[in-house]
Amino acid sequence: MNDILTFTIIALFLVISPGPNIVLILKTVSTRGKYPGFFNVSGFVLAAFIHGALSILGLSAIIVQSAELFFIIKIVGSIYLLYLGVKTIYQSFKVTSPKDYIVNPRVMVNVSFVKSFGEGFLTQMLNPKGSMFYLAVFPQFIDFQSHAYLEAFTLVSIHAVLMAVWFGSVCIIASNIKLLGNEGQFGRWVQRCCGGILITFSILLLTQEVRS
Repeated sequence: MNDILTFTIIALFLVISPGPNIVLILKTVSTRGKYPGFFNVSGFVLAAFIHGALSILGLSAIIVQSAELFFIIKIVGSIYLLYLGVKTIYQSFKVTSPKDYIVNPRVMVNVSFVKSFGEGFLTQMLNPKGSMFYLAVFPQFIDFQSHAYLEAFTLVSIHAVLMAVWFGSVCIIASNIKLLGNEGQFGRWVQRCCGGILITFSILLLTQEVRS
């Protein structure tokens, strides 16, 4: 029980620490609304389970210990964050016509789900912070002599629940703030700020030291 509590506290600090995930949520909610933000969160959760599976299989250790592989992942992650940042800023300057919104609502929801889910999944999956967590912290709480898979699933589930609760709450709060600032210009400046922060994270990720 003490191990689970310790893991929960560590995972909680990881989840609430500033990073690309929360910026992505703010960007999504400000541009598409609350529910696409929830789709972002579902992508985070799936990526957390995949990170956990990779850790159990030992693949995370191989990636992190290989400077070349880790560097490639960093490059891909950095380019992706840069792409999101530039795209977000660019879209904030676009003027949309009301005709753009005359579409099949069901199609619009499906496209929004795929897009938002994919952005959340890739942002979490390509974040080296997640790989390092599941390499350095996660295995210390697993008894590989017995019931390793059950323990691993339990711990990953705790991490996933923390992510869902925290980022889901951020979606709701950000949505309410968006409603208070009911002018379009407010949302556009939120977009630009989020885009700039995503670009900053991209640069920081790219310049992070790689150790073999």
